[in-house]
Amino acid sequence: MALTVKEKAARHRQRIQNDPAAREAYLAKRKESYQRRRREGKIVKPRISQLSRKEQEKLKQQWKQDQRKHRERRRATEEILNFTPESLDTTPTEPPAEPQPNPPNTDRENIVSVDVMQPRASSTPQRVASTNSNKKWLREKAKMRSKMHKMKREIEAGK
Repeated sequence: MALTVKEKAARHRQRIQNDPAAREAYLAKRKESYQRRRREGKIVKPRISQLSRKEQEKLKQQWKQDQRKHRERRRATEEILNFTPESLDTTPTEPPAEPQPNPPNTDRENIVSVDVMQPRASSTPQRVASTNSNKKWLREKAKMRSKMHKMKREIEAGK
């Protein structure tokens, strides 16, 4: 089966990355190209030494902000990738106890009837009302899922 253009390019890049001499030649070519384009005026980004003191400080502040955002995104990505629900984290320290059979009841006169206090048994289980903590947990879960999808999109866009 013939390779697609994308696959051929990926193989070519991999060959260059694996061969130190070819990588050095590739980087030198890129550097020369960058310097040529800069001389021609196609790249207008001034060096920091050419900026005024105020502009330098402003640019450095921007770099700091960008770095903070980058670190925050990286931490959030790691949190999402390393996330395991609590139910999977907790392992029982002791094996579950074996159910003990009920001893035979020999004392029949001390038995108290509690049928009056308990409702009759039903074949259908009663539904437990949703609590606020359950709703809060579901909201948090949805937020984490949306953050995870957002991070995945950002990672894909960065590639």
